[in-house]
Amino acid sequence: MKRAGVIALAVMMILAGCPADGGSEQTVTPAAVPAMPTTTPTPDSGFLTTCDVPRPVFAERSTPEPLASPATIPTEDGTVNASAVVATHEATIAKYRYRLTGTGLSVVATRNQSAFLATVGSNASSVSHYAINGTRYTYFVENRGRQHYSVGQHPPERSTVFGGSLSLTGGATVERILRTYPHRIETVRDDGWTVLNGTTDEPRIVGDREVLHVNSTVMIDSRGIVREVRTRSVYRSRGLDDGSRRTENVSMLVSQVGEATFERPDWACIAAPERQ
Repeated sequence: MKRAGVIALAVMMILAGCPADGGSEQTVTPAAVPAMPTTTPTPDSGFLTTCDVPRPVFAERSTPEPLASPATIPTEDGTVNASAVVATHEATIAKYRYRLTGTGLSVVATRNQSAFLATVGSNASSVSHYAINGTRYTYFVENRGRQHYSVGQHPPERSTVFGGSLSLTGGATVERILRTYPHRIETVRDDGWTVLNGTTDEPRIVGDREVLHVNSTVMIDSRGIVREVRTRSVYRSRGLDDGSRRTENVSMLVSQVGEATFERPDWACIAAPERQ
């Protein structure tokens, strides 16, 4: 059984990647949106019958009705306030169960993320978490197929994976995109959703990158939940002599708000303390 620190480091390496050198333009391919594991070990029926790991319980569906007016989005000199958008998003989405998919992340969660099923990484190498009643069960699959399990505490108020590196609500992704690339309100759709646009051809320095072009769209529903992020940036890494361009794509989609459900994964029974 590997410790959480080892697992976290391994997944950080998966998500970070390493862009190749040379060529006129290259693409930094992010980890694919991981599917919930389907090749996990399947215990026999008797094993599952005696499994004490709780199953998630869902109240009746509570799909939020769209509001008559769009969400209030604070701006400063026309630029969207990233912190305000994230604060509203996280406070509102916590009232509902939901499904979130994004770059290297898949989450299904109950209200307040008190229970969730999340997978981080790629289909080849990934870490899955099942959290319920204050306990988090973890299943780690290495590139070579080796499997590890662990069990730890999951305080209800902790809504991140790996000490804040990835937010279960997607707030970390939203804040990074809005802070890195200034967005403005482009339009309000007939359904009350607000469309933010951060597209620009003006070069700028962002950390160790010279960003040459950004095409970015963020959509927020009438209650303030960020429903979608689509960002593509073209950049050059500072310090490289070849001057090659690279592209990075970041995506996030929130769906099934008030309706999402999930099952206890079989592997959680293998990871349970009494099975170790």
